Amino acid sequence: MKEIEYYPNNKASSQDNVAIKIYGNRFHLDQSVYEYLIEFLLVFVSAKTPSGNGVMEFHGDEKLHYYAKPRIGFRRFIFFERAKKEKYVQVDVDAYLATKNILLDNISSGNTKEKEEFLNNIQDLFYGYAAVLKKRAWCAQALLPLCPEMILCEEMPNYKERIKGVTEKFKEKLEYGANAYYSFAETNFDGDRHNFLARGGELYYLHILQVLEQDNSNKMILEKLLKHLLTDSSKQFSDIINWIQSTWENKAKIDSKFLTERKHIGCIPKNSYINSGNLAVRELINYLSNNLHPIRRIDILAKGIMLQVMRMMTERTAEYLETQPRMWIIDMKSAKGGNVIKKLAAESYNNVCNDFACSINKCIEEFRDKHAPSNKEDDYKTFVTARKETIDLFKNKGKELKCIIPTKGAFERFSISEDLLRFLVLAIVKPKQKMDLDSFLEKLYEHYNFVIGPAEFKKASKNLNLSSELTESFNFNKEAFQNFLKSTGFLRDLSDATSIVINPYDEVKL
Repeated sequence: MKEIEYYPNNKASSQDNVAIKIYGNRFHLDQSVYEYLIEFLLVFVSAKTPSGNGVMEFHGDEKLHYYAKPRIGFRRFIFFERAKKEKYVQVDVDAYLATKNILLDNISSGNTKEKEEFLNNIQDLFYGYAAVLKKRAWCAQALLPLCPEMILCEEMPNYKERIKGVTEKFKEKLEYGANAYYSFAETNFDGDRHNFLARGGELYYLHILQVLEQDNSNKMILEKLLKHLLTDSSKQFSDIINWIQSTWENKAKIDSKFLTERKHIGCIPKNSYINSGNLAVRELINYLSNNLHPIRRIDILAKGIMLQVMRMMTERTAEYLETQPRMWIIDMKSAKGGNVIKKLAAESYNNVCNDFACSINKCIEEFRDKHAPSNKEDDYKTFVTARKETIDLFKNKGKELKCIIPTKGAFERFSISEDLLRFLVLAIVKPKQKMDLDSFLEKLYEHYNFVIGPAEFKKASKNLNLSSELTESFNFNKEAFQNFLKSTGFLRDLSDATSIVINPYDEVKL
């Protein structure tokens, strides 16, 4: 058995999680769609060296660490009062109240009531851009990544240490002049636990970085476009956040050593994800070149990146099994098409899931052959653990994206949602450019193995002589897709036989 090598630095993978061994460390079921995007952008916007170099750049020759700013004071100010209070410590209550009082004292005009109303409006403003709330503690909630300062890293509180409070040993570590109590309020958070920012965004970052290292011709343009995404329309947000955080840090005399955290990046199988990485870079450049409304652009991007992650997983599965990636037959729910496409789409979805299961079983068998005798009970537990991070994750996120339907119930199959359609058009067709419908369907097949019309099914199935029933069903499916494109404003009919997919958006000016 050939050992799996990992990128970067051939880090050893977890021995007890087969999904990590096959796909990298790690795709995780509980990581939300937005958190994949947030974690990817967190690595990108963070410094790559202790001296602060590499902000809003991909890694160069540096070791693959990044230096994130937790911005605990800002996060507490936005989320603390509204989050669940099942677990909290007095230091956070005091720090929250102190933050409000410090900010009130540093507003130059207005009476006390007007100042309080101003601060409340700021809290409401940012809380309105919450991307992840759920029933989480305040320090695990997240904002839409509309500017670099709104990209918050995971901070899980160490309650035992925080309940102990400020100790003499802690005071000895502080810089001269630092306030012990408020510096303590910023500490004893575990930023490397990866409960919610569970490394899925890091794996996505790595599969792009691996491609850029092999061919860096697109590195500069992608960096510029990502920087434009996060800074073009968000200066006022950045200014407000920096005012809140810096005022808190300075007036509360926080020890500066607690304001940056060094984080290390996970790993992916070496030289895997090359095809999906190349496609992702091209798609990101095309998509980010479109001049959309900033919030809409972020929203669609989060879903597009999740679709790309699903592609990564199926590509790696096929590589590990030494087979070709499975086609995704897309059910466009044509009223004329009957159940033929529906059944084929369900079959193609089941084939993808079965390949995940086969890859897990193959890895278990290879591990047992090398390290230990077979034990059916242990093998079953190992399979269940790996299933959560593969089949269950793929299904869960696919249903959230509405590219796997129905969201509840049986007969699951591939389909496509309006937001994913928007991402695909803007990621494949350049701004103000056009492409005939058949070429666009061919691109969808080349990029994602999507099968919508008869031509793509012939290519995928290697069946050049389709029955009249199959041909008719796929033509109805293609017609439904054509109507879907038209309803979203991406299609123009030139004649009865010719339709053009258009990208109506202007190109961003860098």
